[in-house]
Amino acid sequence: MKIKIVKLIALIIVGICASLSAHCQTNSNGLAVIGTDAFLVADKNATNISLLVTVLNTTNHDIVVLTKGLNCGFTRDETNKWVCPIALDDSLVITYQGHKAVPSFYTFAPVTLRPNEVAGIQQDIDLNGLPFSPTNAQITVRYSISADWGSRFGTWSGSVTSQPFKVSAP
Repeated sequence: MKIKIVKLIALIIVGICASLSAHCQTNSNGLAVIGTDAFLVADKNATNISLLVTVLNTTNHDIVVLTKGLNCGFTRDETNKWVCPIALDDSLVITYQGHKAVPSFYTFAPVTLRPNEVAGIQQDIDLNGLPFSPTNAQITVRYSISADWGSRFGTWSGSVTSQPFKVSAP
């Protein structure tokens, strides 16, 4: 009985992985965006987009990805098509008396991924002043970590992009 259950679970996992790979965007640097979920979240004070990007380690070795505290915003790609870069680059640099202030590595919630493991990168994006309606636009997420920051923290660096998607209304 245990063997049948294990085989059934393995078959389910293979099916899920096959369906996820259909939505996968990757490049040769070992990370793939396999899922994006975005929902409008409205309360009495503001409206936000709650964004969850799922990345997959496609290498045959462990990699470390950063999952929080990253830059996030929107740039226009084409009419009604927007790119949401989620990034760690020098645009985050703060100086103190002319010296670069380096944030704690743990500010970015590092996650070590073994081969074929995934991590979620969650961002809440304030819609105040956004020049478009997110439910009517196609959005692509670009997750990127600069080589400088990747080297400093010993993490994955590079850039991966999701398939276009639309934000779900509540």
